[in-house]
Amino acid sequence: MAEEEGMITPFLSGLVREVDGKRIISAGCSSYGYDMRLADDGFRIFSSVNGDEIDPKHFDEAKSLIEPPVREAEDGARYYLLPPHHYGLGVTVETFKMPRNVTGVALGKSTYARAGLLVNTTPLEAGWTGRLVVEIANLANLPLRVYINEGIGQILFFESDEDCGEHELRRSRWQVSRANGADVCKSLVRTACVSGRREDRCYATQVQFDRRLWYRDLPDTGWLRAGKAAAGT
Repeated sequence: MAEEEGMITPFLSGLVREVDGKRIISAGCSSYGYDMRLADDGFRIFSSVNGDEIDPKHFDEAKSLIEPPVREAEDGARYYLLPPHHYGLGVTVETFKMPRNVTGVALGKSTYARAGLLVNTTPLEAGWTGRLVVEIANLANLPLRVYINEGIGQILFFESDEDCGEHELRRSRWQVSRANGADVCKSLVRTACVSGRREDRCYATQVQFDRRLWYRDLPDTGWLRAGKAAAGT
């Protein structure tokens, strides 16, 4: 279904554990899900260097977030170093285009969990399209490597026997679109995902990085009867 519906771009049809003879943290399609990868742009870490508090209602990225340097391992792998007990925001390599009868749940990977990295559970609502914002926390007492273009979390897909119904209309300021491979942020008063006779109304929350903006749709959970897993079927 993922290939037929164009759900994931770029799409790895199998689980990749090695690239050019070098071991990576697995990424790609598994039996009932997909291991998403961390992109090399948009990664930020929360810091008290420029500010003394975080206000979710009036988020100021200039005071709350800093951009860490990209480091290189002995084998050439690139990574960010997340300090102990720090929280970071990244974005996936993949762009997801969720069908109206499929929803997803993003979870962490055991490889990172054993090292102390927590990946926030995040929904991918039916009808949503975009690159997923990844929220991660280093719970360990040591700095932790977060590898670029390697697996950062797993998405499980669930299919319903009917398209999602209408959601309550929400107001939002921004919507992410794709143009010539670049993310373009467009101002709007409200956003709606329309398909056929049914209309799935969504809203978006904002996460602002430097001079670029990444956004993640967070529609109402609504009613969903989970069916078979969508990946690989």
